[in-house]
Amino acid sequence: MTSHTLSIGKENVYGIGFRIEKDKAGRTFMSHGVSTFESRTYFIIYPKEELVMAVTYNLLPVGDDEIGLSDILSVK
Repeated sequence: MTSHTLSIGKENVYGIGFRIEKDKAGRTFMSHGVSTFESRTYFIIYPKEELVMAVTYNLLPVGDDEIGLSDILSVK
């Protein structure tokens, strides 16, 4: 679960099927999501906080203003 640097020097946020990113508070989290025509499943790991979440929900029509789960979940 580590990202790597591409040959062009840019860091890739994808590590073996998991995205590795930081939330707005600067906390590192790993996530993997799967979508079907009518639902989405999202698996999130905050390793430092020892928190794991699995969320399944129905899809709604969304556009560029879609809010990510890490934007609305507050991990303390």
